[in-house]
Amino acid sequence: MNVWYYPLPALAAENQTSLMDNILEKFGIEFKESRLESFDENWTYCYSKMVEGYQNKRVVIFRPAPSDKWLGCIRARNGSNFKEIIWDAVNLENIYMGLLPANCPFEAMLVEIKLVTAKAAGDLGKE
Repeated sequence: MNVWYYPLPALAAENQTSLMDNILEKFGIEFKESRLESFDENWTYCYSKMVEGYQNKRVVIFRPAPSDKWLGCIRARNGSNFKEIIWDAVNLENIYMGLLPANCPFEAMLVEIKLVTAKAAGDLGKE
């Protein structure tokens, strides 16, 4: 069984070094800081949003909105078969991080998110 998302300590989500340590531990060397294409420093609130897939792997960090105890939903879908759900997280407390494969769109409902994007495999020699 694949595990696609993990709980994240609240303090780790607000500290870039600690967050990166957690991401590296769970999702591997592809997310080493020098191998990142982008890193969202701020939270983005999503009432109901479909986020398109991207060519590179990403990690989504997600938590309930400040006014809510529970998060709504994060649902990762297969980019080539949109009806297929790869993983979803529904009605959870606290903060989590989840792996989004390349070209994987996802739904974000009643959550705050940050995205961390790995460089494409061909760009890794440009560290």
